[in-house]
Formats: sequence, structure tokens, C-alpha cells
Amino acid sequence: MTKIAEAEIYRDYFRAAMYAELAQHFAERPLAKGIGIEFGGGSNRIIQGMCSGTTWEERPYPQYDITELAHWGESDIVIADQVLEHIREPWKIFDCAFKTVRQAFVVTVPFLVKIHGCPGDYWRMTPECIRSMGKSAGFTDIHIGTWGNSQATFWLNKYWYTHLMMEAVPEVEWRAALASNDPETPIMIWAVLRH
Repeated sequence: MTKIAEAEIYRDYFRAAMYAELAQHFAERPLAKGIGIEFGGGSNRIIQGMCSGTTWEERPYPQYDITELAHWGESDIVIADQVLEHIREPWKIFDCAFKTVRQAFVVTVPFLVKIHGCPGDYWRMTPECIRSMGKSAGFTDIHIGTWGNSQATFWLNKYWYTHLMMEAVPEVEWRAALASNDPETPIMIWAVLRH
């Protein structure tokens, strides 16, 4: 577990494995210094911190329509962390990314997570769906990861907030569930797409 993910456990248990794998990915395949954009609704800046030497601009959703090419601008990396489920036509985003992003497009989405409007909640995407949209847009280097299991899904549905879960579940149990991954019951899915 990376330092980033270990710290994130106490803030958002259900994203900790995702952030650990993304940190490892960027440690093994670092990006050149450049310009980054993060689309979202209140960036937690965790993925930004994995890309040292990048100057960031944040574009909150829904103020910036991520499906409109005019809102992108050229950049080296773009992050859409927990955004695509709120977009009516998410396939448009992959086309925008392919046309404007020079190095990497990072996408994270929930899967077995309850409906949450922001302002709307339209999609749950499988790894196959993300890969298909990425390939259709033109990306050829697509790394996809997932994390989840039935125990963590139960906790997510019962507690919803990490602090409530951490107060109720013994540490040995939640650490064991965090180390276990069942690709058929993902809570989180993520992808790094490159040209």
C-alpha cells in the first residue's frame, strides 16, 4: 500500500485501493512535466499529487461541460475522478480527451455504489465499456484496474461514510477486505489511457 493510499484509507476507504494502484502506475510510468486539468466537483488533488512537475487547473462540474471540446484546451494530462457517471453522454469525453491530451487521460468511476445525483447520476460503466469507449476514440494504450469484494460492498451499503465503517468494523477485517479484490464485484473502476 502506498503512502497516498494509506492516508486515504481514513478519509475514503472505498477509493484507497484505486489510489494505491494509480500511484504505483505513475511511479512505474511517470509523466513528463506539463500542464494538467482536473474536471470534477471539488478536487481531492490525490491523483494530481502523483504527477510531480505538473501545473494544474481545476474545472468544476457542472460549471464546465466536460463533453464540450471548447472546455478542454490542450494539456498533458486530464483527470476525470468520479465524474463520468454524472454525464449523459460520456463517450463524448473520450473523443475530447483523444483530441486534446498529449500524455494521459485518467478516469475513475464507481460501480457498485448507490445512486447519487450531482446533479444527475446516469451510468455505471464496466471495464469493458471504458476500454471500448477509449478504443473507439483512438487510444491504444489503456490500463484498467478495479477493486471491490462482497464484504466491502456490504459495508458500503450499510455505512456509506468511511468514518462510520471504521468505527464499526475491526481493523483486521477492513484491512483483509482492502487486500482482497473480486473483479466481478467492483466498487471502483479506473483507467489510464494514453496514445
